[in-house]
Amino acid sequence: MPKQRLTSPTPFMVAEIDGNIGWMIFNTPDKHNAVKVEMWEAIPQILDQFEADDSVKVVVLKGSGEKAFISGADISEFEQVRADIALAVVPGLRGVATCELRRRHQSLASRRPS
Repeated sequence: MPKQRLTSPTPFMVAEIDGNIGWMIFNTPDKHNAVKVEMWEAIPQILDQFEADDSVKVVVLKGSGEKAFISGADISEFEQVRADIALAVVPGLRGVATCELRRRHQSLASRRPS
């Protein structure tokens, strides 16, 4: 089965299916894959696509480029994010994304052959 590129809500996240593997690729190599707010927000949408495909048995997170997996949050966004009261809850997105990854892991784990 050829590698399949999925729809991503941001160019900073790449989603692919290669055989039984879902690849979620953090794509800001010029910033050592620092995670932007829009990247955090894209995680559940990408996971939805993996979960909808019964062939996906595992999801692998990867950073693009050769220097870093993920360097952390993109601090260049801090001033903007903190200035916008509507986005003041952004630090909570990390916890939401983490909980979402755990929930999806349980869903994918149930697909493993015994």
